Amino acid sequence: MKLIERVLVVDRSDLIRQTVGRVLRPRGVAVAEADSLSAAWEYLEADRFQLLLVGETLPDGLSTTLIRELAARMETPYIVSILDKESSDLSQQHRRAGAHEIVVRPFAERDLRDFFDRARKFLAAPTVFHASPAVLSAPTIPPRTSNRGTGSGVQAGVQILGRSPATQYLREYIRRIAPTQTTVLIQGESGTGKELVARALHQQSPRASGPFVKLNCAALPESLVESELFGHERGAFTGAIIRREGRFGMANGGTLLLDEVSEVSLAVQSKLLRVIQEREYERVGGNETLSVDVRIVATTNRNLEESVERGEFREDLFFRLNVVPVYMPPLRDRLSDVPILAEYFLEEFCRKHSKPILGFTKEAMDWLKQHTWPGNIRELQNMIERGVVASGDGPVDLSSLSAYRSQFSEKPPVRRMLPPTRMSGSEAKSVSTLGELPLASPPRSGPTSGRFSQANGTGERSGLEASGPGLLRSLAEVENDHIQRVLDHCKQDLMAASRILRITVPALQKRLSLREGQ
Repeated sequence: MKLIERVLVVDRSDLIRQTVGRVLRPRGVAVAEADSLSAAWEYLEADRFQLLLVGETLPDGLSTTLIRELAARMETPYIVSILDKESSDLSQQHRRAGAHEIVVRPFAERDLRDFFDRARKFLAAPTVFHASPAVLSAPTIPPRTSNRGTGSGVQAGVQILGRSPATQYLREYIRRIAPTQTTVLIQGESGTGKELVARALHQQSPRASGPFVKLNCAALPESLVESELFGHERGAFTGAIIRREGRFGMANGGTLLLDEVSEVSLAVQSKLLRVIQEREYERVGGNETLSVDVRIVATTNRNLEESVERGEFREDLFFRLNVVPVYMPPLRDRLSDVPILAEYFLEEFCRKHSKPILGFTKEAMDWLKQHTWPGNIRELQNMIERGVVASGDGPVDLSSLSAYRSQFSEKPPVRRMLPPTRMSGSEAKSVSTLGELPLASPPRSGPTSGRFSQANGTGERSGLEASGPGLLRSLAEVENDHIQRVLDHCKQDLMAASRILRITVPALQKRLSLREGQ
């Protein structure tokens, strides 16, 4: 059985493309030729190739973008990068992107035969996926199509990069559930790429040619959510001068993404439940019942099961949304993906800011791989853009990332407890993990009874009794006091406070409203 039946050569040189065809076609191999990234993607979307030879620079971009995206798939071809000149830095860059082999142009025909033989041995390994041949004779290359951007694969505009086990499982899980019509609930921390997964589900589904409509439930006032979801009739409320189609109507025949669905009020949740169950709804101010054919994908950065227990989210709606759950792993649990993501963002921002591909210093890359990433992929993306802007013409080094390091990643000062004899009055303060924010001094009270009321060797009381019953407060009281101290420290800036507290702004606003209602 032949392991290599289709070969794709992507290069700006006609001579190289023709040479590959002249050498490999007599072996019964179908060879497709492309002179640009866009042409290569048209072939890749139409068929599967076992060997890819790709030039370093192409008219519409760098080959590392193509290599990295292919290397992120479960089914990866054997990739040979053709460099314009010999360079250890470029070789390492292409290796990190996912190239199996590097060659410098020009190369001889015998080198090409060697690539082919090594690729066959690689694909013959039992741990490597290889496709079963469709026919016994030499296969043909299908005609190129122009469905880039609307195709059904992750490669069509959606990239889920990484080689960690968690990322590989996520890609495979998406492939299994995408072709179905079932509702999907994506849960995960902010910045983990939930919307990216939703788009991948849409593009790999039979609805790929239909609309993909998104509604950010957290960004809309409660009074407008119902109108945005279902639309409204003319005159339904002040300012409704025309009939307006809602997101359900706009997504008919496609996919509707309910981003941060946990922020929807209980009143709207009941109406949302009916649409999911019956696939019917009415516009605000209207009496006509409309039918809709839409696949619903919902995302949230909360634990909805806990929200159900607290009465903040309807249990029946949770079960309707949670038909197929997808849990997004945080970046700290897949640190092996950081170099791949960092290189991808580096190329994107170098191109955006008209800079050459800068690369990273070893010190900077080592630090990136050790950071805990509380902001997940969004934090990494912002950090790399800042590094590109601040690095000048040299590689991105650790100093260009210093602003983020001081904000998120410096180890907090050790909290040192002073001896009891010095803990009195206004001096009873200690350094907090929030830097300048002081810790609250425990209230003093009179002596208490019980076995904790024994004095220590200096005649002073110790343990809980030293602070009196005021220390024994509820968890809610402790949380409220801490939030207030952080807000005071940040001069009531909710965004800055949410970063310190490591929660989202909507979550902080929810806690503040609950506190006011007590």
